[in-house]
Amino acid sequence: MKPNSKPPQIVRLSQIIYYLLLGCLGLGLFRLILIMGTVRELMLRDHPELGMDVKSQIIGCAALGLRLVVYGYLAKFFHRLWRGHRFDELTVRNLRLAGLWMIAIGLVVIANRLPSVAENWRHFLSINLDAVMEGAALICGAWLLKEAQQMQEEQDLTV
Repeated sequence: MKPNSKPPQIVRLSQIIYYLLLGCLGLGLFRLILIMGTVRELMLRDHPELGMDVKSQIIGCAALGLRLVVYGYLAKFFHRLWRGHRFDELTVRNLRLAGLWMIAIGLVVIANRLPSVAENWRHFLSINLDAVMEGAALICGAWLLKEAQQMQEEQDLTV
């Protein structure tokens, strides 16, 4: 790259997304601390009617914790793009792991909804598959990057 030339758009966009994800990580950690404080307060009270609320708060903590792991892997992915590592193995690995953890979030949410589905089959329509689909999309993106990486390696060998 020439000294006075502008960096490619993907570099600038990756830098912006990286900083946004770091902000999401910070806010998510703050939110997780607040939720855990609420759970602790609810558990200290000895009221049987609060049992379901505590369970939903704990599952919410688990899902939020998993989402923070996804944000961490996505932040690593965009940081590597920002630094110019577009088609290397570690960049692809970070995106694939983010997708796998996103699917784990979806499975936690689905497992939380299964008891209500067992009570009434109409609750089946309320199961949210967004996280599973987002994870599958991230894994497909990682697969495309891996294919691009292999094509670039083959092209480098022929030159």
